[in-house]
Amino acid sequence: MQRHSSTPNCLCLHCGKAFHRSPCVLAYGKGKFCSRSCSVVYQSRRMVNVACQVCGKPLRFRPRDIERGSKHCSLQCRWLGNQKRRGLEARFWAKVQKSDDPEGCWLWIAATTDQGYGQLAPDKTRDPLISAHRLSWEIQNGPIPEGLCCLHDCDVRYPIGDISYRACVRPSHLFLGTNKDNTADMIRKGRHPVLRIHVVEEHARS
Repeated sequence: MQRHSSTPNCLCLHCGKAFHRSPCVLAYGKGKFCSRSCSVVYQSRRMVNVACQVCGKPLRFRPRDIERGSKHCSLQCRWLGNQKRRGLEARFWAKVQKSDDPEGCWLWIAATTDQGYGQLAPDKTRDPLISAHRLSWEIQNGPIPEGLCCLHDCDVRYPIGDISYRACVRPSHLFLGTNKDNTADMIRKGRHPVLRIHVVEEHARS
């Protein structure tokens, strides 16, 4: 019976040692480490310091575990966090007026900023206020990556200069982008403040 070749076909990410793994093992995405000890040491170096979202206890997790939702120190804190989130979602939707139009905006009817964006306190503490449209996105799609903005695509339904669309929290009317994307989107739609000034000046001359 012919045996499979044992020629090294992998390179350990930790120690750099060449080793052999069968094709069926590589098909499952394995073959990155020559031994379990190398895997443990490599993963431990990539761990990041985080705090439990409920009690604040310092923790260490792998980045991929944090992405999967490991943000609590115990099952009890996870349960408390889920209860707190459900309460926050209930308070959030109680302050939203949904349109009868299948494609209409869902408007925030509670507190807003001077710029017209809705805001909500996470709980009855002194924690920073949360932007309503960002919270709506996170409830529907999960956490917003750091550095990204939550933008509206329903602003085209409103006249130039009307900022009522900023109170919209309908998840399907929101999308993510960088500050550069936000500026480019405003320019493309003619909603950039500088462009509006030029438009007013042109109307005044005519």
